[in-house]
Amino acid sequence: MALSQLKGSEVKITPNERENKYKVGDYVYIEQSQSDPFVIRRIEELQKTAQGNVAAKVVNFYRGRDIPNSLTHLADKHANDLAEEMNVDATFSEVEKHQLRHRELFRSGQIETVNASLIRGKCSVRILSEAEDLRDYMNDKDVFFYTLIYDPTQKTLLADKGEIRLGKNYQCENIPSLLADPKSDPKFEEDLEEQVWEPNKISAEQIERFICLSRSVGTFARALDKPSTIKLGLVDAASLASRDCTLLSAYRTIHEANYDFTKACEALTPNTSSKPGEVNVGPKFFRDEFEDWSKSEVQLFEEGNQKFQKEFNAIRDNLLPWKELPSIIEFYYMWKTSDRCVDQKKRKMTEKEQKLKNVFIPPYNKPSKLCLKENEMPEKLLNRPCEGCCTYESASWYPWGPERYNCRLCGICWSYWKKYGGLQLPHTTRKNILSRDGKTFRNSPMNPKAISDKKHGAKARQPGFYLKTTILTKLMRRVCKDQLPRRSGALSPFKNLEIDGIKEICQKRLAEKPKAGEMRKRNFEKINSVLPRLHKAINSNVYDKKDVQYKPTQRKRFNSKGEECPDFFMKAHSSLRKLREDLSCDIKRFARRPNILIRTTDRAGSGGPSGPNRSEPIEAMDTSEN
Repeated sequence: MALSQLKGSEVKITPNERENKYKVGDYVYIEQSQSDPFVIRRIEELQKTAQGNVAAKVVNFYRGRDIPNSLTHLADKHANDLAEEMNVDATFSEVEKHQLRHRELFRSGQIETVNASLIRGKCSVRILSEAEDLRDYMNDKDVFFYTLIYDPTQKTLLADKGEIRLGKNYQCENIPSLLADPKSDPKFEEDLEEQVWEPNKISAEQIERFICLSRSVGTFARALDKPSTIKLGLVDAASLASRDCTLLSAYRTIHEANYDFTKACEALTPNTSSKPGEVNVGPKFFRDEFEDWSKSEVQLFEEGNQKFQKEFNAIRDNLLPWKELPSIIEFYYMWKTSDRCVDQKKRKMTEKEQKLKNVFIPPYNKPSKLCLKENEMPEKLLNRPCEGCCTYESASWYPWGPERYNCRLCGICWSYWKKYGGLQLPHTTRKNILSRDGKTFRNSPMNPKAISDKKHGAKARQPGFYLKTTILTKLMRRVCKDQLPRRSGALSPFKNLEIDGIKEICQKRLAEKPKAGEMRKRNFEKINSVLPRLHKAINSNVYDKKDVQYKPTQRKRFNSKGEECPDFFMKAHSSLRKLREDLSCDIKRFARRPNILIRTTDRAGSGGPSGPNRSEPIEAMDTSEN
């Protein structure tokens, strides 16, 4: 091909190549786990690592299932308000409302770095506008929207809109009233400003000489100051003597000396020793904020400047709370002209050149390790329908949910689950599909065996369990009561017992007395013989008729086959209910101990039927056999 033809030709990019080409600003699916849904991220940077791999710095987006339960009610309330504003209830079906919740995301400012090989495709995320139709998100694939911002550190949900700044943090409060005569303000009588320099008081030549002298004295003073030489080094400490702080201090010293050159020179090297032999402090020198800050504080400031830019309040609140705001601002403008800032800018430019503008990632076509064919399914999953669409026919199946529930998804529902983080149909729709006869959502016949095993589509409950006591343990409880610490053992459940020794003692006692472990049946009196005694004890006339008998009221019940069930319940007679009202003892407490003696208290003067000073013992009997 000729060179002219090559110049005129254009390189065509196929749609597949365009889909697999990722650049900064794209919204992508990232797979963190094979069983969990994809997470949605926005690419901020693409970098090439030293190992030759591509790393992507991404911004996190969260689904509704990812936010904590404490914020779920706020998200639901906002979604309900949004649905009411856009008239979703009238225009959307239950299935569409269910699927619309899967399209909502929550943006955050959290940034993380992931391997680009985990990217599984592109998607689109937009902030929801009131002018848009929500049905557009349902018709388009891989389209999401967000309206709230989630902060994972502060655990807050806020609207992504400009807020009106009202309150004491933004407006001035307690504004004084306007003075009728401004001259009556006492502030006019005070000196609001202080003069720090008067021109034409000293010659320019003397000023230059004093400034040169101040820089020399400052260099010598820093050489004598050990902290300065250790922190910065002698050369760097000497170079700081020519900064603006030395110039300003020189003008201030001249002004304080009343523009007398001799007195100003004496002020640079004051004599602080009041007596002969005392050590002199030495020459004066002045530090600015750039020299005063330690290396760790400078690193914190640079980190805050990179994160918050020129938000000095945020830098102070998050990284340097012990610094004053004017000090941070002054340091910033000194730091901008320093070599550290210049080196940082060069380093950023180098990193920017190394960043990739776009990267081509081939499509991920490897089958999932969780994919199972029909002949590979375990027996416990063969008779179960798809949890997403209730079908029994699919080319591939995927286990879904906790293993103990034995749930599975078909191939289409699995793809929906991975992208949107939910099932295609709501719970009520799936339940109705399983409960009716005929065809499923995919027009495939229902499995009659599964319907017979699960009545009305209800999931089978997990079998319960209980701890069954052995016969030897029961015998040990009766024969070796003195060896078992019942109450103390309950208070200390992890205390070890010498069970082998207790077993030997139990066997010896049973050999000596074989009937020691027999259970004796307790015989209780009938209720008909107890009631007259109880009424007589409390002087009640309710139970006067001797032919009245207490009989349980039986209610016939029938099972699904039409057979009569033998169960019944106890119904108290009206006389017994009256007796319970007359008794003043704690019936619930004594019902658990039916063999103890209870006493009725004196009910005289309380309107009760009992006579004065009546305190005869009454035997509480067990009525369960009647």
